[in-house]
Amino acid sequence: MKKIILATLIAGSTYVSANDFVSGMKLGTLGVGLQTTTKTSDKLDIRLEANGFSYSTTSTKDDVTYNTKLRLATVGAIADYHPFNNGFTLSGGVYYNANELTLDATPANNVKIGNTTYTPAQLGSLNGKVEFNPISPYLGMGYTNATKYEKGWSFTTEAGVLFQGKPDVTLSATGTAVTQADLQKETSNLEDDLSSLEYYPVLTVGFTYRF
Repeated sequence: MKKIILATLIAGSTYVSANDFVSGMKLGTLGVGLQTTTKTSDKLDIRLEANGFSYSTTSTKDDVTYNTKLRLATVGAIADYHPFNNGFTLSGGVYYNANELTLDATPANNVKIGNTTYTPAQLGSLNGKVEFNPISPYLGMGYTNATKYEKGWSFTTEAGVLFQGKPDVTLSATGTAVTQADLQKETSNLEDDLSSLEYYPVLTVGFTYRF
């Protein structure tokens, strides 16, 4: 896995320039990304990008252990401003945000859902989805010399926040004994547990080489 990540950072993040455009890849908390940047003035670049990644794990929320699948999918338009005419960058823009979590659980023991404790037979399976605002603003800062067209290695790095809104959870159960009131309370509990995702941290890094 470490070798794959290293190869992605080095080989996958190579940029090729054409006229006033620089295109390539990056790796970060939004996943693996493709981007194209064009310079509009000495201090301003415009960047278009698309990012994606998926990952499966298990997580325990409100005493229920879920099989969790994270899908990252964003498309963004970002303005990169260079206030000092060097590599330091202030960035702002907007993403179309299709990030989501899916949650599935089939408890083998009694669990409390809302205000009621259910047996496995009564509960059946729990199925949930967590979504966010489809249009999400972004602010960040970093360093880049990807549009300098200088021969040799260079790199980009960025840190910021994606304001994707409070998580919107939908939850259902296959067991007919589960009441809607208990499902609604469990949904609210999940939204509280996942509230930190409202401000999603963005960290990216890329290496470039121009022949």
